[in-house]
Parts: sequence; C-alpha cells; structure tokens
Amino acid sequence: MQAVAEALAAASCVLSTGSGRSRAPLAGSDNSSAGPSGLGGPSSSGSPRSSTPRMDMEEVISAGEDAELDQLPGNEIALMNVDTDHDHEVHLSGAPPSPVPSTSSIHIAPNSSPPPRTYRATVEEVTDEDDEGGGEDDDAADPGSDYDREQREQGSRAPAEQPAEVPPDEPDAPDAPDAPDAPHAPDAPFGSTFTPHLKDLKLSLEFISMLQDADLKNSCLDADVLHQLKNPPQYPLDLSDKDLLHSIDLFFATVNASEQTYEAARAAAIRREPKHKVLSYHAVRRKIEELSGIVPHIEHRCENSCIAYTGPLKDPQECPRCKKPRYRRNEAGQEVAREEFFTMLLGFQLNALRRSKEGATATRYLWQATQHVLTEMGISEGVIKIFEDICHSEEYLDAVHDEKIGPHDSVLMFPIDGAQLYEKKQSDCWIYIWVLLTLDPKLRYKKAHVLPGAIIRGPNKPKNLESFLFPGLYHLAALMKDGLPYWDAVDEEIYVDHPFLAWVTADGPAMASMNGLVGHHGARACRLWCPMLGRRKEGAPQYYPVLLKPYGYAVDGCDHGDVPNHALPRPEVEDYQDALRKVCESRTTAEYERSRKKYGIVKPSIFSGISRTFPVPHCFPLDIMHLGALNIPDLYISLWRGTMDGDTEDKKSWDFAIFAGKTDGAARWKRHGEEIALSNPFLPGSFDRPPRNIAEKISSGYKAWEFLAYFYNLSPVYLRRILPHAYRRQHCKSVSGFLLVHGWTVRAEDVQVAHVLLNEAALELEELYCQRQANRLHFARPCLHTSGHAAEEIPRTGPLSTISQWGMERSIGDLGGEIRQPSNPYANLSQRAVIRCQINALKIMKPDLFQSDLSPNYHRLPHGVISLGAEYALLRARARTAYRLPDDVASAFATYLKDAGELDEDATFTRKVQKWARVLLPNTQIARSAWKETLKPPSKLRMSPLLYYLQACHRRLRLRHPRSPQEKCHDANIMIRAPVPADPSLDKVPEQKASPAVPPSTASVPSSAKQKKTTSPKTLRPHPTSLSARNICIIDYLKNHPDTCKEDFEAHFVGLDHVSRKTLEDRSKEATKARKAARDGMGEEADVDK
Repeated sequence: MQAVAEALAAASCVLSTGSGRSRAPLAGSDNSSAGPSGLGGPSSSGSPRSSTPRMDMEEVISAGEDAELDQLPGNEIALMNVDTDHDHEVHLSGAPPSPVPSTSSIHIAPNSSPPPRTYRATVEEVTDEDDEGGGEDDDAADPGSDYDREQREQGSRAPAEQPAEVPPDEPDAPDAPDAPDAPHAPDAPFGSTFTPHLKDLKLSLEFISMLQDADLKNSCLDADVLHQLKNPPQYPLDLSDKDLLHSIDLFFATVNASEQTYEAARAAAIRREPKHKVLSYHAVRRKIEELSGIVPHIEHRCENSCIAYTGPLKDPQECPRCKKPRYRRNEAGQEVAREEFFTMLLGFQLNALRRSKEGATATRYLWQATQHVLTEMGISEGVIKIFEDICHSEEYLDAVHDEKIGPHDSVLMFPIDGAQLYEKKQSDCWIYIWVLLTLDPKLRYKKAHVLPGAIIRGPNKPKNLESFLFPGLYHLAALMKDGLPYWDAVDEEIYVDHPFLAWVTADGPAMASMNGLVGHHGARACRLWCPMLGRRKEGAPQYYPVLLKPYGYAVDGCDHGDVPNHALPRPEVEDYQDALRKVCESRTTAEYERSRKKYGIVKPSIFSGISRTFPVPHCFPLDIMHLGALNIPDLYISLWRGTMDGDTEDKKSWDFAIFAGKTDGAARWKRHGEEIALSNPFLPGSFDRPPRNIAEKISSGYKAWEFLAYFYNLSPVYLRRILPHAYRRQHCKSVSGFLLVHGWTVRAEDVQVAHVLLNEAALELEELYCQRQANRLHFARPCLHTSGHAAEEIPRTGPLSTISQWGMERSIGDLGGEIRQPSNPYANLSQRAVIRCQINALKIMKPDLFQSDLSPNYHRLPHGVISLGAEYALLRARARTAYRLPDDVASAFATYLKDAGELDEDATFTRKVQKWARVLLPNTQIARSAWKETLKPPSKLRMSPLLYYLQACHRRLRLRHPRSPQEKCHDANIMIRAPVPADPSLDKVPEQKASPAVPPSTASVPSSAKQKKTTSPKTLRPHPTSLSARNICIIDYLKNHPDTCKEDFEAHFVGLDHVSRKTLEDRSKEATKARKAARDGMGEEADVDK
C-alpha cells in the first residue's frame, strides 16, 4: 500500500479544459415561527484549486483573431491535453489524504488504499475588469430581472456616502479534522462581508441567512413529529395483521381509481366474508400515513401565487405584491388561509428507505462504487478511462477527499421545473423532486424511488420562487447541521446521515431563478457563468452569444473582436463571490443595473445558504435533456424550414432553407416527413417511441424522444441528398458530438473528440448561416454556446445523462396523469404527491409484500421461460413440437457444439430443434424471430436493418454415454444463428468471439453502417451468438429476395428512394403463406432455411 500511496502522490494532473405547520399523524398543528435571522453563518466553498494563468477578455479576443480553432498559440484549447503515452486517458492526481472517517459505527470496510487528490479541469481564465472603459454601453437595455420597481419609478437617487473599504480577507487556516460524528464544517461564511442596500437584495440575503442558521429545534415541526424524526423505529415494519394488510392491498390496487371504487370493493369483500374487518377509505389512509411516517408540511401562500408566507415573509397579512389578503373567515368565523401548498419533507422519506434490508443494501451503492473508483485510480496512477456515474466526477471526488461526504451520507439531486397541467388553459404548476444519487442508476430514476419534494400550485407563475422553496430547503439545511438518525436494517444499528446536495438542475428559464443569474437573454448569459459577452442588434435589448464579429458592426459594448469559444474558462468560486459582492453593494438602481449587466448576476442564489453542497455556481450543471433533445433540434429545423425571423430580401439568399417556400420547399418537407414515418418499422424497440411524421406533427406535441430519434438517428442520412454539402458536414459534426456526450457511459478519449466537434460545429454554424451579418445574430441562440461546454463538463460532473431533466419530466407526467379532480387540479395533485410518497415508503419497507423492484422475486422470470445462463432467457411463444434439421445445418450445428464444449466428440444428438419466438438479452432488450413477427402488419413491426437473422432453438441431445459428467451441460438451452442464402458477391462472415451486450446510449447511430455479409449454409459455420445492443427482428423474405431486401434497407438507411408500404405488405403475405405451410408439416426444410 505504501507503493500505491507514493504513486498517487507522484501522479500529476494533465487534464486541461477550456415557516408553517406540519400535520402529525392523527394530530393537530403548530404555528411556531422559524429560527432567528441575521447575516453571516456558514456556507460551502470550493476545495483548494491549483492556480492557473489568467488573461482578460482583450487577450482572448486578440488570440482568437490570429489563430485557428485548434491552433491558438500559448493557450490550452483542447478539453484534454493528454500524454500520448497514456492514450487519451484522464489523469486526476494529487497528494493522498487520510481516509474518510465514518460519522458513526459502520460495518462497510473502507478501501485500504488512500483516495488520490483530484483537481478540476481548467483552461485559461477570462477575468472581468472593473474599470469604466471596458466597452460596455451602460445605457443599453438589459432584460434582467425586474428588481426594485418602486425605486425605478421614483428615479435614480444621488449616491450615498461610500462605505469604508473592506480590507481583503486573510487566507483561511487549514481546517482542523472533524469529530467523527460531526459533518464537515464549511470553509467560510457566505455574505458576511455583504452590505446590501436595495430591498430585494436584502430579502434574498435574509432567506440565505435563515438557511445558514437552520436547525431542527426551530423547524416548526410538532413535538411528536420531531420526536419521530429524531427517534426512528429500530425494527422492521410489522404487517402481520391480515385484515390491515388486506385493506392496504385493496387501497394499492385502487389507488388510481376513485374513493367510491375502493368503498365498493370493500363492501364486496365484507359480503363475501363478514368476519373480515376491512378498513374504510379514510381509515386506511390514516393507517398508511401512520405506518409510513410521512405527513405533508403545509404553508400559506398568496392566492395569485406571488409569494409563500415563509421565512422573512411569514408575518405579512397581505401579499406585498398584489395586496391580496392572506386570510378569510370560514363559516365558524375563524380566520383560515385562503391558499396553501404542500411540501413533502425529505427526512421521513430517507428514514423509510433504510428500514428494510433491501433498501439499506441499495443505499450502499454509491459508497461502494466510490471505493472501487478510488482503488482503480490508485492502481492506475489516477487515471479515469470511463465516466459512468457521479463517483467518477471531479467535484464529487473532491468532496469525498475533503471529508464532506461519508459512507452514511445521502447524496441528492434537486430537479425543478414548471408544468402546464392543461394545454388550452392557464394552469402553471411548479414541482420539484429529490433524486437519490446514492442509489444505482438503474433504480434512482424509477417512479418508486423518486421522492416528491413540493407542489407549488398555480395557476400563475410564482413571482418569488425562493419563498416556496424555503420550507424544503430549511428542513434539508437543518438535517445537514443536526444530522438525521436512521436505523440500518442490515447492520441493525443507528447511524447518522448528513445529507449532501450535489446538483441543482432545471431548464434554462427556471435555472435563472435557481442560480440568480440574468438568464439566456442577458449580456453575460451563460448558465455556467463563463465570461462570454453577447452581442445585440442595434436598438434591441436581447443579446446573443455570437463568436464572430459581424462586418461593419459598431454597437457600443458589443463591438469586441472574434472570441474563440474553446478559450473561455469556467470562473472560480472566488471570482463569482467577488462579482456578487459588487452587485449586492450597489447603492442605487442605476449602479445595480450597470453591475448586473457587467457581471450577469441578478441576486445571490438561495442555495448559497446550503452548507453541504458543491459551491455556487458549480452546483448548477448543464441540462443535456433540453439542450440536446429540444433546443438544438429546434434551432436547426427552424433554419432549414426558413421560419427564423429575417428580412424578406435576405431570406431569398438562404440556400440552407431547403424546406422553405410554398411549392418546392413545402413538397420536399412533406416527402421528408413521410420518409421518417416509413422508417419506423426499421427502428428497434429499444428506441422507445419512434418519431412520427415530423411534417404533420411538429406543431402538435412532437415529443423530446421523437426529436432525439429524428435528429440524431435519421436526419443525417435523409438529408444527405437535399442539404448542401457544407451544411451537411457541419450538421454531422454537431450530431456526432452530441452522440458522444449524451451516453450513459463516456470514454475519456471521446470527451476530447466531442469537445472539438461541438466547438467546430458552433463556429461553422456562424460562418455558414450567420455569415458575419448583423441581421442574422439571432441565428446564434444560447444553446449553441452552451453546447460548447457540454464535453468539458463531463470530467467535472460525470455523464450528463445521469444529471439531466428526464426524471423530472417523467415525474411531471406521472403525477399529472393521476389527477382525478379537474375542478380543483392543484389540491388534487398535492394529495396525489403525498400518496405517492407514502406508497413508495411502504413498498420499500416491505418489498417482499408489495412487489418492489428491490425484492429478489421482482426480477423472477415469468412462467414458461427457460433461462440460458449469462442473463439470457428464451421467451414464449414456443413451437409445440420439435422438428428435424437438414443434414448441412445439423452438421454445422454439431461442429459448433463440439467447439463450444457443449458436446463431447463421441456424443450425438437427435438433430431436432424446437422454435422459440423471443430471446431476453442481458441488457433487458428482447430479440425477436421472424417466426412470429412476420405475422404482424409492417406498420407494427420494430426491427433492426441487418442482412442476417437469428433463430433461437431448444436442442435435445441423445448421449451415447447416458450419465457423463457433462450431462447437465448438455441439457442446457442454446441459440444458433441460422444461415441465409446470400448474394454471391458478398464475402463470408469472419468468425468472431462472443461479446457481452452493451446497453445502448440514449441516442445511437443507425446500424446500417454495421450491416454484416452472409454466405451460403454449406460454407457458414455457426458460432456463439454475439447479439447486438438493438432489438433484432427477423424478416423471412430475405431468402427469396436477398438483392431486393438489400436495396430496401439501403433505401431506408442510406438515403435511396424509399420502398412503398404496399411492397412490404405483399412480401409479408408471402411469408405468412410459407409459414402456414410449415405449420401443416409441409416444407420443413424450407422453413428451417428461412
């Protein structure tokens, strides 16, 4: 181990890149206030970073004017400058620290090798200067947040006397080691040196201050609820009462139905057996609430959704914005709140997770994976070859090294998004959830393991979102400070969980409310707060992240030179805090607006009050879901269709607008949509929902998943002959880059390739589409700039797909689909979220009773399925009888069995096989044979475009020596590849070794490029099946029409003229007739050949 430690210490970093009430079970409420407020208090800050050279904006611009994209002298422009000796491997290294201490007793043995110190990938920095001669137009309009409207109406007042200059802070002393049971102490308080003068900035800092002082004692929880939280049950959930269990089962079975449905089923059960005591609907609801321990935390809100009466806004009797009263009088003359909203507190949901052995085991995934990664890095001298999860991310490994995350700590992600419940009705509703990164990625995004956080009712958008987030964040901050005791069912001991908030995710508009930046319309609009300055049109307020300066462009504050996108670094936390201080200390509205425009900061983020998180703004990652599935496809399609705004005369020169116009362009767009729809049968089922006719459905709810399949799988080939070559080349660079960064696993060498491709695509789009014309600045949308950051974020955050908004969008769809009361959808949605939390808690506490995916029986194969081993299985349908193989096929099959060790040299078999319809693959996909699939109409088929097919067979062996040691092996089931008569011009298929199936990425390249050649059955020797990651469906007419079928596939996947649906239907009928003849016992040999 000493040698490993010395190797880790010697390794070097070579990675470079660019206040309310809580209803207790069967109890009342308590309207106590929150804890005291005041400035100061702890907050997180980044771990120590290695210093990097800094250069200002002028240096970056000047460098970009004289250099190519990949040839900037003196700058590290690639995402990774990697030693050629290590073959593009990511190196993360540093001095080995001491192991992470446990927060309590633990039975998980920590890895014996010390974790290596990691450093963040950085490129040259671009700093903001404070002088007034920076070229900014201070009088230009800026679309930032509308702060301090009252002071704007009164006009700018004279600047007050400037406060004394605050001396620079001394460097912090190294932190002392923490006590074993204490969470990691923050490095420095947030806002302790801020002196805000404007009203709205003071309010934001008050929210942050209250979060810093949060504790469970002042969290407004009832005494019995707080006692339950601090003293969790130290035994498994007992459901031995059969009547109670029957009532819960009945409730679960009718959870999506009405209350009357449950009562009707209850009455029927009582008539059948009057002695059984089936609980009423309301009684079983109370019992489920009591058993799960989850109760909603209820707060008041403005009836127009302006604010929530929480934190520093808990006392007003009317809304400070719309002046609507807070209370109304009920029939009894009592004052009650006009509107309320629910928050599902996190602590109770986390406690339920570890109360079963299955749940407690599942929560060990992340720490065990972390120890495995640290071991690999210790052996490989700090090299990370593949990024698979958060345990491979630099920010997370830094936090583990700094002892901010321990073996019992929950690591969380906070996704939030707004939704419109009804398409044609004002029905805004905001929802946030908690995603447990502690769980395996195969579990954490499932409905049963996503934890609802709060339902922020509409119908209007909240004007102060911080006040609605405050209850849930205050509870989280209190758990971080005081710890959450929980009983571990595996070790049967009490541990303390100090949760850690890793990421806060949202789409672009919502992220501006989370991180406090100006949003995508501002002068400095990057959501990662990079120093990229936008450009605007003359007299227009909106800025665009345009790299290349237009010809004859002289707009004040935007006339800087060309900017190399790859040379824009991610600023450090200290730079952000310094800029934030200058914004918060603005004394007048005019001064505030100038600072806001210059630094791109509107207000401090409420997450600055969370002590255990990645430092702001580094805790706000990219959202690859909206970026890759919606924003980028919409940009290109708008350009190709010519729907972008532009001058009439200029539009005539848009040679890229191939689908524009009412004649040729419209006809071409219609034909393009039909071709997309015709390709659906050739997309495997693993692609989920196939894209519909985009020409007909693009304006009527075209889904994000359809955009993914269309833009990244089909458009590169279908546009091959209609999009000019230069534009198609640029488009393929963008597609290739996104395919690399959109995967669940990303190789280190692919990160560098993707970084170059995406940045080249962004620059070429400006060159080809914008052409340095000021009237085309709006072509360069913010998503284009954001895509340049995608690859360089992967080493810092891990794969972007693991922290995307897909889970949030799915949760909105699930909860919205459960609404059963259209007259009051918001209250009904809140109740459904509470029921979801309670049901999830009970299922995870008793996975064996309620069919949880944590139960071993959940993954049991269905009846009639035969396991083949290695996670393969034969699925029904199955032929009733076996039939005899032809001589040539039987000989090849026997040879394969002997080579594979399944058949002794002196053993034979009966040469009979039995057909099976489907094969379950290790990646949970299903391969289907033509035997059953050709009976379906072509429009219902989903298959891969391969020129060979697979046939699964159940062989029966007759051994010459009946009781050999290999008899059990001979009784196993295998799969063979049945050969297909091929075109003589095709060569033989080279023999290959079997390889495990790999789960596909979210968006994969069409498999036409991977088509394999076949040979005749007399010369082909079957070998172990190496199934691809796609669902393979077999088409029988390949035998009789090999050449035609080859053309058919090329027509759909290489861009030739498409095949009519009628042709496919005719061939399907021919295959059906042949199949019927085979069923009657005629033409067995021909059937086998097929």
